[in-house]
Amino acid sequence: MIKNGAFLAIGLFAGLACAQEPAPPSPAPPEPYPETVPVAQPAEPAPKKDDSPSKTELSEVVVTATKREQSVRKIPSTINAINGEELEQMGARELQDYLKLIPGITLQEGDNDTNRTISIRGIGPQSGGLIINNQNATTGVLLDDVSLTDPYGSFMIPDLDPFDLHDLEVLKGPQGTLFGAGALNGAIRYVLNKPKLGATEGKGFANYLTLAHGGAGVNYGAALNIPVGEALAFRVMGMRQTLPGLYDDINANGKHDVDADSGGKSMWRGMVAWKPLDALTVNAFFLHQQNHRDDLSIGNTGARDAGYGEFARNNTPGPSTSTQKFDVANLDLRYELPWFTVISETSSSQKHQDVTYDGSAVADPAAQQGVQTLTFRSKADTLALSEELRLASISAPDNPWVWLAGAYINRYKATVFFNTVVANSQVLGSLLGPGGVIPNLPIDPPIVLFPNEDGLSAQDITYDPLRATEMSLFGELTRKLFDNKLELTLGARAYREWLSVQPVDEGADGAYGGFIGAADAQHQKNAGMSPKGSIKYQWTKNLLSYLTVARGFQFGGVNGPAPLPSDNVYAFSFRPSTIWSYEIGTRTDWLARTLQFDLTAFWIDWTDMQLRQDVPSGNTDYIANVGKARSLGVESALRWLTPIPGVLLTNALAYIRATVGETYTNESGMEIVKGTELPASPHLSTSTSLAYTKFFGPFSGGANVSFSWIGGAWNNVAHEVRIFGYGSLDGGLTLSAPQWTLAPELGVSVNNILDRRGIAGARYLKEGSQILDEMIVYTKPRAITARLAFHF
Repeated sequence: MIKNGAFLAIGLFAGLACAQEPAPPSPAPPEPYPETVPVAQPAEPAPKKDDSPSKTELSEVVVTATKREQSVRKIPSTINAINGEELEQMGARELQDYLKLIPGITLQEGDNDTNRTISIRGIGPQSGGLIINNQNATTGVLLDDVSLTDPYGSFMIPDLDPFDLHDLEVLKGPQGTLFGAGALNGAIRYVLNKPKLGATEGKGFANYLTLAHGGAGVNYGAALNIPVGEALAFRVMGMRQTLPGLYDDINANGKHDVDADSGGKSMWRGMVAWKPLDALTVNAFFLHQQNHRDDLSIGNTGARDAGYGEFARNNTPGPSTSTQKFDVANLDLRYELPWFTVISETSSSQKHQDVTYDGSAVADPAAQQGVQTLTFRSKADTLALSEELRLASISAPDNPWVWLAGAYINRYKATVFFNTVVANSQVLGSLLGPGGVIPNLPIDPPIVLFPNEDGLSAQDITYDPLRATEMSLFGELTRKLFDNKLELTLGARAYREWLSVQPVDEGADGAYGGFIGAADAQHQKNAGMSPKGSIKYQWTKNLLSYLTVARGFQFGGVNGPAPLPSDNVYAFSFRPSTIWSYEIGTRTDWLARTLQFDLTAFWIDWTDMQLRQDVPSGNTDYIANVGKARSLGVESALRWLTPIPGVLLTNALAYIRATVGETYTNESGMEIVKGTELPASPHLSTSTSLAYTKFFGPFSGGANVSFSWIGGAWNNVAHEVRIFGYGSLDGGLTLSAPQWTLAPELGVSVNNILDRRGIAGARYLKEGSQILDEMIVYTKPRAITARLAFHF
């Protein structure tokens, strides 16, 4: 009733507005606030924030999250943006370094850069499966407008290095109208610096990073913009990072690998901008990134209890490695006509993940003696091809209409492989036999092993092929009224989705007298409409209010075969889920625009939510639709250019209550009651920073300090492992000489100054309802980064 009434009101309001006769042409009065800037061609990077001592008011932050250039505080939804230069100066290298600065979004870490989950406003998956997260993502990841989100599963969440970014944008609330099924309740959007026509510029950096209780590494990179004449420009960049190790792997057999989880990351990209005609612009880029870890980034309670310290474990006698890489290509063509711009975006993204995981912890006593029993392997290769064709109006001061319309198709294919390899069949056989340490596992008839490329395997499961297709038509229409003070927007996306999976199962089913080979292909087809509407009113030049109602959607999916027949108690497929989001907010400016304060309240209803469940034995998991959930909350943001020259104070806060909306019983027999908190959804999170800039002679100096806090939460809806509940005090100093050749800059940043410990993620191995072993991902200890940078 609420959503129907809201859209009826918006529709009536829009209808009355459309019925008005256009006013006679007359000179337009000066507008009381910055207008939306149309995107007639790929925009030059928006002006950077300038909060230098000479500033007398706060500048606007411009983003392209609505597929138009627009001031972030004039958009009727919540978007948090961090400037690319700020990310570089703080020494940020990965998601966990900067998402903590944005309350309302949480990152639950996994081992080996896998099993990560991202939640926005309490809506998200719970901790992933054994070696790969097979849950559908609720938060999209975008590179410019290219989606990097898997429509089924989350085989890899790309963690783009932030060097040479224009900005990073976190879009909160459903983004399906513009970005489709991969952004159920929000998106993380990496916006690249574009090539500049007619300008030669470059920059570079070198970092030295050292971790308390861990190792050290060197990072370096450079970017160069090269114009060729007045109509062509190239931009190239490359970076390489050493990932310092932190966790020690210790076993009674004498194995003692210090900083075992060290690794490396590298990225490069090439970009071109070409303007052969005044009306035609061509932009293209290709990006490659690869990262590798030598071992697990987890500790275990056994190691901690044995006195080895938190960053250690003693139950993984074998190696666990991971490699992730992705390639993204995009071609953007824009042709400007008198009344609108035609835009074509063609993209390709490929991802590869290969994870080998030592699962010997299921036989913990043997593992602590250095006996490797089980190895799990997961490989996933994905390819997505997409095409979007859209038309965008060209705004003018005397035109009260702004509109956008388009068509989109995305074709996705993946090959996914899981297997379980018995590294020591004699030891494992005794553990699984009568009187073994895992008595709930059926062993009659006994498991039959068979050879494969990795050794003796108990089961191989392959999804080949896994295909998904999304086709959609979308559009938004905005009507401006009353000297552009009132804006009414209606939008919608009509979509159709197809999912097809061909599973091939070998091993356990065959060992129990079942088939060995291909199962029946599984198919899903879904269609729907996701509308969006908003009312925005500019009361004065310093006060804006808005109301937005939107629907988000995500793919359904399939579950893999159970490793053991007795565990095959769940449905093979699960349905899509949807959310309705209601957001009301206000944006205010004070003290001659030196103080900004924004306040937002939201209500989210999640239907057919998809959550990972455990089978009764606890030996495997699956995805199921488990009813409804609700998230209520408020967010605030403050930015103050204080009377003290050069001092900027910022604060952001989120208070959220995200809970199960109806009681249900999972397949493990546990009753999840209405009101149970959703996973990774702390009530309170906040971030405060204080920055100071001072010019003296040819030099510029800066200092900053920030404190981020994230309240306690649970890793899953069954509330089995407590996570979060920690703060981080960070700071830094910079000294630059902007008038010198190459404008050198020296900087030192320290993250987690107090070296406080917190749990950033957790998963567990179970026997029935008993947790055999928790595997903990801790927050980074104190990290000190020394940085030398230049630009010209």
